[in-house]
Amino acid sequence: MKIDLDQKIRLLENTATIRNDRGRVIETRECYDDGIGADMTLAQVCARGLINAPPPKGQEFSVDDKLKRFKLASALIDGGTQDISVDDLKLLKDCINAAYPQPPIVAQAHAMLEGDATQLDHHKKPATAEPH
Repeated sequence: MKIDLDQKIRLLENTATIRNDRGRVIETRECYDDGIGADMTLAQVCARGLINAPPPKGQEFSVDDKLKRFKLASALIDGGTQDISVDDLKLLKDCINAAYPQPPIVAQAHAMLEGDATQLDHHKKPATAEPH
């Protein structure tokens, strides 16, 4: 399945305001920070999920598992539109779920990997029925 890995992971709120120690606004963000001041992308979430997801309780990863995760993470981190196999999509979803405690990150990444953009517009308010 072709996936655009450059999609950005948005904040649950519309924006977050970052202030300095004097209370002055220094930045307003719409997306999660990637740790170095840029917007977090699906490529980063996938690669970090593969690298950081712990093994199931009481188990260890084999060398082959570690190599597979590293190779896939290395390929995905470059972003762009990439063809990802069904097996790798399942692995990515499992790893992202295990590596990230934040539901908004997991939910958006899963929707992007499934190609379901309708799940991503959490900023729109639900339509209300007109009173009769």
